[in-house]
Amino acid sequence: MGKKKAWVLLGIAVLSIVIILFQSRSFRQGEAGPVSKVFSYIAQPVQTFFSNTGKNISAKWRSITHSANLEAENRKLEAEIYTLKEEQETYNRTRDENENLRKLLELSKVQQGRIIAAEVIARDPDNWFRFIKVNKGSRNQVKVNMSAITPEGIVGRVVSVSDNTARIMLIFDEKSAIPAQVVSSGALGVVYGEGKNTCIMKYIENDAQVNTGDKVITSHLSRIYPPGKIIGEVTKVYGRDNILYKAVQIKPAVEFGRLQYVLLLEQSEQPAEPESGEEK
Repeated sequence: MGKKKAWVLLGIAVLSIVIILFQSRSFRQGEAGPVSKVFSYIAQPVQTFFSNTGKNISAKWRSITHSANLEAENRKLEAEIYTLKEEQETYNRTRDENENLRKLLELSKVQQGRIIAAEVIARDPDNWFRFIKVNKGSRNQVKVNMSAITPEGIVGRVVSVSDNTARIMLIFDEKSAIPAQVVSSGALGVVYGEGKNTCIMKYIENDAQVNTGDKVITSHLSRIYPPGKIIGEVTKVYGRDNILYKAVQIKPAVEFGRLQYVLLLEQSEQPAEPESGEEK
């Protein structure tokens, strides 16, 4: 069937050429006789067929070209949107970083003793989220037992120092111990790390009033941490830890997973340690 159509189309094409040539000759000679009229009558459907076919092909080509242009334009727009998103994320990061630095600057103005701003550069792979490393060390006068704080609260303390870096133990490490005070009642105790992003405050007198939501701060008895700095808030009251004391769970105020910068402080005074707990 396909071959027959091809032969028919070929015949129509040859006939059309002959007609066109004949008409061209007649027009050049200024003649339009009966034969020419007959050929014109016969050629009219053929010419119409090829004209319509040409128009259809032209329309389809324009459609294909238009689709290709739309696809290219869409790819260009997608690339522009991706670039804008990247720029927005960069702007957000820069804005947040500037805000953190501004808060640290304001905090440093009200602190006493030596103050060193440091950037968090790593987390201890063997103790994930219990230790962090900062980009300041002994060359910057960083010392062991300097406290690390942010505007949100207590981060931890320096436990080791190299020339250019320092390792900080976070407050929820099990070896951490901080003399603390419940803001609402003034009850004293010691906040220990539980090793899972929470802390426990022990050695609270049994008759002291402590409720969930109460804020807990560093007490004036600490020889490492500045007094009055927020540690966290009470999330659970355990009741009696023994005959004399009770314990509560503390959620740290600092979001450790988002730490970027800290202030390292060295206490100018060294108060005596409380008998109920020891900072390690």
